[in-house]
Amino acid sequence: MPWDPKLILEIITQYGVVGLLVLAVVALVFWIEKRTVPRMAYETKAEEVEQIRTEMNQIFGPGLEKLTALEQRQVLMHEELFKKMDAHSVALASLVQDVRLISYEINHRRIDSPNDR
Repeated sequence: MPWDPKLILEIITQYGVVGLLVLAVVALVFWIEKRTVPRMAYETKAEEVEQIRTEMNQIFGPGLEKLTALEQRQVLMHEELFKKMDAHSVALASLVQDVRLISYEINHRRIDSPNDR
């Protein structure tokens, strides 16, 4: 539909404000229709996206499950390591205390014993 300026002026002068509003509505309808994407295009894209999502789940799903299992095993191994380290640090602290006692006793024996030299 060609937009002839003379036709627009004629409609406005003949019908006034109502004619102007009708022209604005018609122009808006054509503008919306020209820029509106058909619903079928959205449905097609949605189907394509769903297909890609399904393929990605099939490709990466098993690998992600294996990674999750490995991470769980790693966490368990870290916990076990920390428990062993805690047990060793307790044993080491006890050993250090025993060494200090022995050292203390040896030093007292040296001090208490007569000097043989």
